[in-house]
Amino acid sequence: MHLLLIIALCLHITAAVFWAGSTFTLSRLSAEACGSLVRPQLAAAVVTILTGAFLWNALHGAAVGKTEIVLGSGAVAALLALALQALLVWPSLRAARGAIAMSRPAHGRAGFANQLAAALLLVTTVSMAAARFL
Repeated sequence: MHLLLIIALCLHITAAVFWAGSTFTLSRLSAEACGSLVRPQLAAAVVTILTGAFLWNALHGAAVGKTEIVLGSGAVAALLALALQALLVWPSLRAARGAIAMSRPAHGRAGFANQLAAALLLVTTVSMAAARFL
């Protein structure tokens, strides 16, 4: 079980770093630069959520304390970021894949949603780092 926890933690951290880091970067770039990362970001988000759920179950279970409240808040922020990207960012980028340039309103909506997702993932990152010390 100890080895399984280590593997899950490494997968969780690696996928989360890619998801958050690419979201931070892409929130500042044009829509054309974002298109190639749609699938890798979605995969990283799914791996992050699934391994996070496994780690929560294995390490925290039904416990409710300060640590779990902070971690839970971070998890909710990550789920909201995933929802924003899945509903607003990634469909806009997929739709623009065939077009030469994305229209301003679509890029504005996707860009703003990516900026909100980046802010939510920042909250997630801070909560994960701080939870251990509560």
